[in-house]
Amino acid sequence: MKNNGLTNNTKKEGPLSKSQVHKMLKNPFYYGYMHIRGNVQPHRYGPIIDEYLFQKCQDVRMGYNKQPYKYAGKPYAFRALIKCAYCGCTITSDTKKGKYTYLFCTKYKGNCDNTRIREEAIIKQIKKVFKKLVRAC
Repeated sequence: MKNNGLTNNTKKEGPLSKSQVHKMLKNPFYYGYMHIRGNVQPHRYGPIIDEYLFQKCQDVRMGYNKQPYKYAGKPYAFRALIKCAYCGCTITSDTKKGKYTYLFCTKYKGNCDNTRIREEAIIKQIKKVFKKLVRAC
């Protein structure tokens, strides 16, 4: 845009900022209307683009919702369900050598003396608790 002569109003005449482009894309002046006291009314100047093109631009602008990066892409059984007994942080999972799943503290609040533990050991502990619940019922 700068090479074609479209620059901002500063002395340096630098490129347009993102907010300036955003305002331009929202402005109905380009298809023959303008904002007057909160209302959109036709003006006497000739339109630069037709209303269809302006509306299509608005649809694209409003429809663009960038999806955040999905960090939780790996399916672990105990994701965000267990807290560390030492510091209270969340326990997270990681796969080593492509087949061994280990659970460990995130250490978000600082250094924690908790060690890694295999997922199979956690499953054995949970099975014992469930067996006690079944017997109690």
